[in-house]
Amino acid sequence: MREPDLTTGRILLREPKLLALSGRHRLAGREAICLEDVADDTFADVVASVPDYWRDAHLPRQTPLGKALARGPAVATLNEILLVAAAGQAISTVDIQVARRHARRDIFYARLLDTPPFEMGFVWRTTAEAALVRSFIRVAHDLPRHH
Repeated sequence: MREPDLTTGRILLREPKLLALSGRHRLAGREAICLEDVADDTFADVVASVPDYWRDAHLPRQTPLGKALARGPAVATLNEILLVAAAGQAISTVDIQVARRHARRDIFYARLLDTPPFEMGFVWRTTAEAALVRSFIRVAHDLPRHH
């Protein structure tokens, strides 16, 4: 998060990025995939009102070797991402929770090797920080971590 009115806590969870792709995709069945492997594929383009840096963190604009990654069709929700992936119209990065909660026969999930993991933690409005917020975050940080 880069907005000046937001405060971020420490990272609580890191999870690898996965690729959601059609069960008929040429790479379906592979445990792990690199961006270079899918450089000619089209990625779902998240058009929800999120900053460009957020979109780029979920999907880089190019592969590590510099090939531009195509984006489209436009999607605004997780359901739309899953629909275009299942139909073979696009592939998408997702986190492991999506794969766990949205297992489908027509979508295959593979680990994406050459991208940083998703990082999750607390974010709050700086002006709203109060004793209750600080206490909640302190308790959350003290909880055992499960991966």
